[in-house]
Amino acid sequence: MRHAIALALSTVAIALAVAGCGGSGVRVIDGCKVQPETQCPGKNFSNQDLHGANFGGANLRAANFTGANLTGANFGGADLQGSLFTNANLTKAILNGADIWYADMTGATFSETTCPAGNVVTNEVCPQTD
Repeated sequence: MRHAIALALSTVAIALAVAGCGGSGVRVIDGCKVQPETQCPGKNFSNQDLHGANFGGANLRAANFTGANLTGANFGGADLQGSLFTNANLTKAILNGADIWYADMTGATFSETTCPAGNVVTNEVCPQTD
């Protein structure tokens, strides 16, 4: 019985260590929580590995994603006005409903990327929409 309790306690301790000592597990970059509806205008995410990140509905106006890996990232409904995506990887990223007005996407990789209007593009830049 004591062996079973000790094993259970060590299993819980390992689980807490893996989960960041019981923390929320939310990644923070440049003081910004990487999560839906975050409010992080002007933050610097350049050269970060953000594959699969969920920024749905977030305010990321004028943020810098230069050279970032955004493969499979969700920006659905996000405010990305004036953000930099220069040389970023937007493969399979979701921009559906996002505001990309004045966003610089020079050299960004688009492959099976869902644009703000819902169209999917490969090897072409998402058009800016009103």
